[in-house]
Amino acid sequence: ESTASSILAMTGHHRPAARAAAAGAVVNVVLSILLVRPLGLVGVALGTFSATLLVDAWIVPRIACRAYGISLREYVRQVVVPLGMPAGGQLLVSVATRAVLKPNSLLEVTLASLPGLVVFVTLFVTCALSKAERHRWLSIFRDAGHGLRPRRAGVQA
Repeated sequence: ESTASSILAMTGHHRPAARAAAAGAVVNVVLSILLVRPLGLVGVALGTFSATLLVDAWIVPRIACRAYGISLREYVRQVVVPLGMPAGGQLLVSVATRAVLKPNSLLEVTLASLPGLVVFVTLFVTCALSKAERHRWLSIFRDAGHGLRPRRAGVQA
């Protein structure tokens, strides 16, 4: 959704995205107020989560699909499904890592996040990117690496 909002904003479709964001803020505040008394901080978190889910996972993707003539089915096939595997893999590894390590400090949380990050990047590169996209990113990293290598004296680049 973040990418969809950014693309909408940068291509002249910012008004519908802004209206959706404003509606999401209103829903967030209203739900948080309604749920804080019976559920405390969990209620506020649920209010925020519900508003985010409504706007980011439902409304903004539909606006983007309409604006660019893409069917919702095609959006799900090309965006949601390819990202589902890396996200799901990261979630499983992160939950397992948290259960085993039980991090208590920012450093421990950061270190405990690394296995999930590695799983996400690995699955994203192998499952979500096309062969052409993988080749393009490999070229970018390879070119960036050439600038980091020390040059031998007398050799022109």
